[in-house]
Amino acid sequence: MSHKDQSVNANSEVARGAVPSLPSYRTELGKRLREVEKRFKNREEAAIAAGVAKSSLQRWVEGRSDPSFEGLAKLAKASGTSISWLAYGEGSMAAEPASIKAGTSEATAGRAMDLDLMRNCIIAVEELIEELAREVEPTEKADIILRVYEGEQDARATGGAGLSGAEIVRLFRAA
Repeated sequence: MSHKDQSVNANSEVARGAVPSLPSYRTELGKRLREVEKRFKNREEAAIAAGVAKSSLQRWVEGRSDPSFEGLAKLAKASGTSISWLAYGEGSMAAEPASIKAGTSEATAGRAMDLDLMRNCIIAVEELIEELAREVEPTEKADIILRVYEGEQDARATGGAGLSGAEIVRLFRAA
């Protein structure tokens, strides 16, 4: 299809003012984001906590774009909200006390979460997704990040150098 063929037809739903339906996860995420916003003085304060522009947060709330995992994580932490609840609607809205150790899988059971390592894994996966120009659902992205994090933790525990770029791509493609 040529670029010209992709333009909006005068009779299309968009041209008539109809709003295309949003995927249900974006609608539900928007509802949870509105709840989290109530914990801040205003949307601008919430956006600052998430590390994004107010307009970006607005697009997340309206379901017009997918948030970054890092932005959701920052927003959850600043608001005392569970990241599982915010990202997926699972569990309680309230975050668990910081003294609780991370460990939601066999590979990470009993290990304290290394926040710097998690941050680096999130960044690596976000950059890979951007480089590959691939559309990734939030749950798929979270699973990939967890696999990379677990691989990095295993490598550190055994004195290894960590995952190579090729290994990260392999984990990404396996998702």
